[in-house]
Amino acid sequence: MMARDITAANGFEGQINIVHSESQALKVGEGQSLERKADVLVAEIFDAGLLGEKAVATFDHARAHLLKPGGKIIPARATVYAALFESTQVAEQLRVDNANACGFDLSLFNQLGIVHYAQMDVNRFTWKLLSSPQAVEHYDFHRDIPATRKELSFPITEDGRVDGVMFWFDLELAPGVHFSTDPHLKDSH
Repeated sequence: MMARDITAANGFEGQINIVHSESQALKVGEGQSLERKADVLVAEIFDAGLLGEKAVATFDHARAHLLKPGGKIIPARATVYAALFESTQVAEQLRVDNANACGFDLSLFNQLGIVHYAQMDVNRFTWKLLSSPQAVEHYDFHRDIPATRKELSFPITEDGRVDGVMFWFDLELAPGVHFSTDPHLKDSH
């Protein structure tokens, strides 16, 4: 198992107990998955849209059932950013190209569009932002994350055709320690 190999490779074999289970199936108590509640919760349950992999439900359950009061959560916080962008290449990636459809006209699929979002490494393509990035939402994983809906305005700062909204997030792993999927950073997506 990869988690055991990584733990051993970093000199923590025998010091870290690895339980192979979905966190919501874990039980706390004598003879259970965990003998006591945890001091620290470390989670990597994020997709390109941050919360798409049941992150909210997982954090809610872990805080309520697995973590000691006042326990630490890594990452502690996240901020989602967004900006309008132009990219003919990205737009083409999200459409059916009849040239690759064995002679069938599949262009009607393009009417469906993308319902939520598409994950892609935009740095494989030419693109430019047409608006300044905005912080869209802030999350503190130590607290409940309510469902929200909001309207946003993006003042245009560059000429061009809007092909979509590019968004990314910044995770605060610990005070002063961040991980970002900002498209301006090398090796990000």
